[in-house]
Amino acid sequence: MFHENSPHSSSTDFDPQDPDLMLNSATTYIDRGWRVFPLHSITPAGQCTCHSSVCRQPGNHPIRPAGIRGATTRLRDILEWWEDEPDANIGLVTGNGLMVIAVYPERRGELEALPIDPIPQTGLVTTGNAGWHLYFTYKKSIVMNSQCDALGPGIDIIAEGGYVLAPPSLCPSGRRSTWTSYIAPRTVPPKILTRLQPEHGWPRRDYLSVLNLMHQHGYPLTPTEIAHALGKDYSATLKLLRRMVFDHQIYQVGRGLYAPLVTNSSSSTTLNTDRQR
Repeated sequence: MFHENSPHSSSTDFDPQDPDLMLNSATTYIDRGWRVFPLHSITPAGQCTCHSSVCRQPGNHPIRPAGIRGATTRLRDILEWWEDEPDANIGLVTGNGLMVIAVYPERRGELEALPIDPIPQTGLVTTGNAGWHLYFTYKKSIVMNSQCDALGPGIDIIAEGGYVLAPPSLCPSGRRSTWTSYIAPRTVPPKILTRLQPEHGWPRRDYLSVLNLMHQHGYPLTPTEIAHALGKDYSATLKLLRRMVFDHQIYQVGRGLYAPLVTNSSSSTTLNTDRQR
């Protein structure tokens, strides 16, 4: 587990009476280069501010129609949004180099069950439902797929196409998510990467382009067809295809013909854009 003298032992203080609490927190995140957008919050009566009697994600769904697609790092947008909704919760977009390991006790998730010991000193959040979010970074050249129960029961990977409820957002329990350790996220441990490959898919962005092309236009395809469609050099395309064969993303069905692996199709498809946690 965590080292006893690690920064994880201290919390980030905040004043819940500060009228600009959420705005100040949102601007802090965009200063880090993280994309944010406003979410509904929780009323004093414990209900979602959307006031729907059948709300399935109280305090954790977008206020604006654009949702996650409207997330930004532009200060003027943040100022406008939280001027309109000063108590709005904060949605923080993952992917593109930012990954969160989410541990959900209500789904039997346990911090002690993570396949890394000790857990690295990294950004750590205690959520309002007594769970945890561990923040990590990874190379942007990789497409990191979000995945439920990726590291065990109740331990999810939240990355491409996803978002998390960022502190000090208010949860249905009446508690706020809190930074237990507000430090720069560490690089995701190699042991986690090994655990994720190849079952949950780690295609590079150029891999994903080739796989999408094959599914759109039919297969098998030749390197010439792929190079022309993607606007790439023939020699570089051929090297890419051979690397994809080696990494078990596609296979060669004949001389100069390539096709995707049927068994890997689930790991190469694009994600829903509004995956929520």
